[in-house]
Formats: sequence, structure tokens, C-alpha cells
Amino acid sequence: YWFLWLIVVLFNMIMTYFTYFKDYLGDKESGKNTLVVSFGLNKASNFGLFISFIPLFIFIYLFKFDIFYLISSILAVGLFLYTGIIFKKENLGNSTYFNLKYNFAALSVSQSALVCYLGQGFEGLCLSILSIIWIFLIFSLGYKNEKE
Repeated sequence: YWFLWLIVVLFNMIMTYFTYFKDYLGDKESGKNTLVVSFGLNKASNFGLFISFIPLFIFIYLFKFDIFYLISSILAVGLFLYTGIIFKKENLGNSTYFNLKYNFAALSVSQSALVCYLGQGFEGLCLSILSIIWIFLIFSLGYKNEKE
């Protein structure tokens, strides 16, 4: 299952990429050379939209006819694609912080879908749903602004 480890690393890299948008101005001002700073906001958001499609192709490649896997993988792909779309539209300001909830949920659900793939379908789907609820609750109730 080494290839699943590589997929988890890739999903984490995609998630991490989107987290750099919230720090764009500070990173640019301090001279940090992140991909988002190097590309500039327009190219970086285009690249973000492009990489948000990668999970779709991975889950198609791993296709398994299991209802729990299908639901979890569709949720994960949808959240990754939505992340790419919203960061294409809004790639600067407070919204980049609050839109990370979709990004974090995409990562969590994608890893839960891999649990389904490994044969723990019901448990993986439960993890998917609970992680979405938990992450959205944290962002809606726990944090009122990007400084917290």
C-alpha cells in the first residue's frame, strides 16, 4: 500500500498549497518565496484550480464499486474542486482564511475515502461526514476572524 501513502502525501501537498494564499501579502512583504508569491495571485489561483482536479483522477484510478467509497470520494472531489474554484475567485483577503474550511474538509474527506478503499466503508463514510461537520463547526463557531 505504498502508493496510498504517496496519495496521502499528494493530497496534503494540495491542501498546503491553498493555505499559502492567506499569507500572500505577509510572505511577499517579508521576502518569502512560496509558490503563490513566485507565481503571483492570478497564476497561483489558476494553478490551484488545475491541481484541484488531481483528486478526481486519483479516485477514478482507484475506482471501487462500493457505495461508501463512492460517496466519500465524490464528497472529497467536490470539496477539492470547490476549493479550487473559490480560490480562483477570491485569492486575497479575509475570505481566503475562512474558505480554508473547504480545503481542510477536502483533505479530511479524501483520507476518509481511502479508509473506505481499504475495506472499512461504513467507518470511512462516518469519518467523512463527521470531519465535515467538525471542521465547519470549528470555523463557524470557534473563529470569528482570521487573527485568532
